[in-house]
Order: sequence, then C-alpha cells, then structure tokens
Amino acid sequence: MAQALAVFIGGLLAEVSFELSYLIAILMAIGSLSVALQFKEPMIHETQERLSVKDHFQQCFIMMKLNRRLLAMLLYFPLMMTFTTVIYFYAQAYFSDFSYSKSTISLIFLVNGLVSALLAEKVERWCQGKAWLFVPLSMSVMICIFGYVEAKVGIFVFCLINFLSAILYPISSVYMNEETPSEKRATIISVSSMMFSLMMILIFPLCGWLGERVGLAQAFQVIGLLNLLIVGTIALIRK
Repeated sequence: MAQALAVFIGGLLAEVSFELSYLIAILMAIGSLSVALQFKEPMIHETQERLSVKDHFQQCFIMMKLNRRLLAMLLYFPLMMTFTTVIYFYAQAYFSDFSYSKSTISLIFLVNGLVSALLAEKVERWCQGKAWLFVPLSMSVMICIFGYVEAKVGIFVFCLINFLSAILYPISSVYMNEETPSEKRATIISVSSMMFSLMMILIFPLCGWLGERVGLAQAFQVIGLLNLLIVGTIALIRK
C-alpha cells in the first residue's frame, strides 16, 4: 500500500519536476533515519550465550544443507519475486512507450497496489496445497503475453501479475515458517532477502540488455519463458 502511494505521489510530482520528487524523497529518507536513530533496544536478560551474526549465518547454512526443502524454498520463492519485480520496474518504461503520461502511469500503479493489498491475502486463504505451483505458473503465462497485448489489456495483465505476486508472499512465509525454528527465522528471512538481491543483480540488467536489443515485449517473453521453465522443472522434480 505504501509503495503504491509513493509511486502515485512521485508520478504526480514528476509531472512538475523530477528534481522536486527526488528532493522530497531525500527529505523523507532523512526524516525516517532521524526517527530510527531514536530507537532504543529493550534490556533483555539472556540465559543463553549470545551468538554473533557470523555464527547465526553459519548455523543457518548448516540447517539449509541438512534441510533441502528449506534450501529449495530459499531459491524458488525469491526467484519468483525477482521476475515479478523486474516486470514491475520495466513496466514503467513500457507504458511510457504507449505515450501514457507520468500521472497516468502512477495511477495505474496506485490501482495495482490497492488491489493487491486489499485482496491478495483474502484470495491466498482459498489457495491450498498446490498454490506454490499454480500461482507462479499463472504468473509465467501472464508475463509471456504482457508485451503482446493492447495497451488497455496490458494494464489488466500487469495488475494481475502483481496480484499473483502478492498472493505468493504469504504462501512463501507460511512454508518457510514451517521449516524454520523460531529462533532462526529472522536470519533465514535475511538469507531470503540476500538471495532476492543476488538474483536481481543478475536478472534486472539482463532484461534491460534484452530490451535495448530486441524490445521490452520480447524481453518480457524471455523472462516469462524462463520463469515457466523453472516452475515446470520443479514441478516435474516434485513428482
């Protein structure tokens, strides 16, 4: 919800001046940092020996080595999120190619964020069992066709891709919590974020490189087919 509002407001400000939108973003970041610096950790009387960050990560990597299911989740779910995040950011340039104004694009992103925030969790409750497979498969198909539909249909497809991605967040959280001891969950979440960052470093520039040479529509199709190949391979392995 916050991201949708930020993109919407940023788009409106960009119609006036990009410098103004960046200036306000910097001021808000400084304000947030100032508040964060006022935080104080509560006093906790620890009964166990305190582990260093290095020790936490070492224990988590040992746990992943012993638990292949958890390791698979830490690769699978961040990878699925990477594909949809790439589409999210490059869609801004893609909609610009259809001559949509910055304010119109920001409105599209606002509607997308509101729909995902309000409905995704409710729909996720209905998704049981095979949701981890059917949701990414549906995302893959939508990504493949995103660049080959008319502009107005493309808006619907874009919102659907991000809606499915929002459904995947609580699904991944439930699966990983089931496989992770409570005292290790924070570190496992950090590992998952690190995996996501590494995958973004690889896939985001790849999509940009393809977009410059063959066009964004073809780049989206490659991303979608790659996603489909990965999900299909995992589904066959699971069988």
